Amino acid sequence: MKHAIAFALLAASAASSAMALAADVKALESGLRHALQLKKGSSERTGTSGQAIRAYMRASLISRQPQQRFDYTDY
Repeated sequence: MKHAIAFALLAASAASSAMALAADVKALESGLRHALQLKKGSSERTGTSGQAIRAYMRASLISRQPQQRFDYTDY
């Protein structure tokens, strides 16, 4: 009986963690889209990519130090 209760609590905890992670990922994606979007009639961005990258770092989805290098051009 104790194992069933522990399993139920663990399952409920995992489900709530998964839902919280999904909500965080949606917020991160929204922030990244905002950072990359251009202002109408301008070549300026509506946000900054640095803020979006730092948010992904705080969420531990990307590392703080680069692990490899890619060439990148931002037009």
